[in-house]
Amino acid sequence: MTANTGVHRQLSTHRAGTWEYYERTIANAVLQMTQDPSDELDLKTLARTSGMSKYHFLRVFEAVTSVSPKRFLAAIRLHHAKALLLETSLSITDVMLEAGYSSTASFTRTFSEYVGAGPTAFRKRYAEIAGLSIGDLTAKANPRIGETVGGRSLTIRITRSGARTGPIFVGLFQEAVPRRRPIVGTMIEEDEVCVLPVSHRVDRGFILAAGFHQGSPMKCYFLPTSESVIVGSAMVPLGTSDDWTSSSICLELHRPRIFDPPILIALPLLLAIGGRAQIERHA
Repeated sequence: MTANTGVHRQLSTHRAGTWEYYERTIANAVLQMTQDPSDELDLKTLARTSGMSKYHFLRVFEAVTSVSPKRFLAAIRLHHAKALLLETSLSITDVMLEAGYSSTASFTRTFSEYVGAGPTAFRKRYAEIAGLSIGDLTAKANPRIGETVGGRSLTIRITRSGARTGPIFVGLFQEAVPRRRPIVGTMIEEDEVCVLPVSHRVDRGFILAAGFHQGSPMKCYFLPTSESVIVGSAMVPLGTSDDWTSSSICLELHRPRIFDPPILIALPLLLAIGGRAQIERHA
């Protein structure tokens, strides 16, 4: 789930063949990261294998993915850790080592920041609700409609590629790879227009959305994969002045590309937040 940046716009002025070359190069770098998440890959090594200088590689990588190589590798490692926690009985220490971390404290802190719960709590919570449907959780979630903070709102018109129906998680985050909970977010059931309240204190954010098939098993929501989820993202410049009260964007959900960092946040945990956004239903 990535969003266009100024760097992307600058590099995209190159002829199509050059941009395609950049994308192939970065795709190879991402594949190198995923082959062994615990491998020690620094910027210099990735740049050298990509045939670029360190600084040019960094610039191109951020243009293609919207995040730094370091942040992307961290996302891959944490996604690998999530899979090990759900699919194996490995101890937390073994999971930590397999994911490329050497400090339990650092691993637990980073995992908690990006996933929304510590490794032990994440595994335990999944075991508790693995047999439920997302509808079961929605029924128990706080149905309160979120009020627009400070009179400003962001309207998001969501469509999906292909004939799909099912829940869509939508959130406004401070970073392209979400860390901690969203500034504001909701879950909607169909392709709809949702209105998110926006505080005057927020000057920029990233809208990230993840859609699933109706009836997807709970594991898909805890560990989204390219086969189970469709995604969309956009950077939203909001500004902090009082000269606007509403803004809108269109977001089309698509299959994740290799350039999209894994979804780390444990989506079912967001349903306990309450404060769901206002929904405008269209016939």
